[in-house]
Amino acid sequence: MIDTSAFKAVVGRFATGVTVVTTRDGQGNLAGLTANAFASVSVDPPMVLVCLDDGSQTYRHLKDAGSFAVHILAEGQEHLARRFADARRDKSLLVDWRVGDHGTPSLRHCLASMECRVVHQYRGGDHVIVVGEVERLHVDPEQDKPLLYYRGALGGLTLIRLRSGEREISWGGATQDAQRAAWSEEFTTATGITVVQEGPTDYDDFREAVRRDACRFDLLDVEADFAYRAAAEGLLEPLDFSIIDRTRLDPEFVFDHGAACFQFALVLACNEEAYPRRGPECWADLLNTRRFPGRRALYRAPSPGALEAALLADGVAAGELYPLDLPRAFAALDRVRDELVFWSYGAESQRMLATGDVSMGMFWHNRIYDLMKERAPVRMVWREHLAMVSYLVVPRGVENRRAVMNFIAHALSAGSQARFANLASIGPVNPAAMERLDPEVAPHLPTSHHDERVSLDLEWWARHGAEVAELWKAWLPAEK
Repeated sequence: MIDTSAFKAVVGRFATGVTVVTTRDGQGNLAGLTANAFASVSVDPPMVLVCLDDGSQTYRHLKDAGSFAVHILAEGQEHLARRFADARRDKSLLVDWRVGDHGTPSLRHCLASMECRVVHQYRGGDHVIVVGEVERLHVDPEQDKPLLYYRGALGGLTLIRLRSGEREISWGGATQDAQRAAWSEEFTTATGITVVQEGPTDYDDFREAVRRDACRFDLLDVEADFAYRAAAEGLLEPLDFSIIDRTRLDPEFVFDHGAACFQFALVLACNEEAYPRRGPECWADLLNTRRFPGRRALYRAPSPGALEAALLADGVAAGELYPLDLPRAFAALDRVRDELVFWSYGAESQRMLATGDVSMGMFWHNRIYDLMKERAPVRMVWREHLAMVSYLVVPRGVENRRAVMNFIAHALSAGSQARFANLASIGPVNPAAMERLDPEVAPHLPTSHHDERVSLDLEWWARHGAEVAELWKAWLPAEK
């Protein structure tokens, strides 16, 4: 006698596409279910089959309606697969659909779809094999990759979907390419699990998706202040430290619901052509327009950095920054308000400094190092640099929990961290990676300037970030 679980496990090793079969209920509303038992039967006439549980409501509605539609899901449509796999969920909510030519509800934006008329039904154990003649075809030209199902997981032979953060610290471009080469590809080679990287994400959309149990990502790469806020809001899974070796990580950059995956720094930098004799040396020089005239650049987003730099420039000691004296910080920035220019993404900041649109300002260290490698006339100052990190966090209720934890452990290993640092010029969070760094790259990483860093209180930002954001937005000049 074959065990049912063993049979499912063996059949599950056959990778298939994923479809949603829809029909109409007695009131003409959308009904449907997720199915991977689908095949073409005949070319002339065009016929397909689907296997449906004979006890399902969808089969009863389909039998009464005499018609159905099959939708082949595209990569990224796991949310549809999960919604239609849950018999308890209202299928019409948050689903974009229309009534097809023959009265059958049809989903929009799938890889392809077929509207069918029922022509045969055959019983097969606890399922019914429904054969339909295809009467209408549709292909979405904007979709080209299928969603796959393998060993109980959705995602195109994908168990992990990694999404990068809302603000473009260095996500995307060379940094995301480095993450793929140093983390994802080697993990896939070792485990057979593919990691699909996408981005950016909207933090408000993420919150809403988790609260609706509809988050389609297994892992997110987010800014540190958001990691702490999301944990406080109950949006994250605790990390499994029986898989992730917490003892090998910098204790400053790991907590119960998140682990830093790389270090970067907000540094003071200048265009050397603006100051050929002597350039700025510390944040106090940011406020000194008499000795260092010219426009200054700051990051536009309401995140850690600008306010801390303003307080340091105004004489506050690094160890006494928190709680931030917000009126004093804004007053300090007001002294140079007319000289301030704001950037929103890394490439924009590089252009501002390299072309001389601004003379100095606050920048991400790796962006300045990239300009230095291109022999642009720029220089960065490591004194009082603000230590920043990007965190890996896991959404609450993730289905592929063990695979995700194994990926995090792999990404944070000494080898993976060193490979990523050498490719992206970004600091590792695993101290054991230091000895593996390229000697030409290492001096330009924040990990080589540990004694000059100013640590940020991310838990303070988690508690007060929303308040600061409102004040910052009210103070910030309108974007031109």
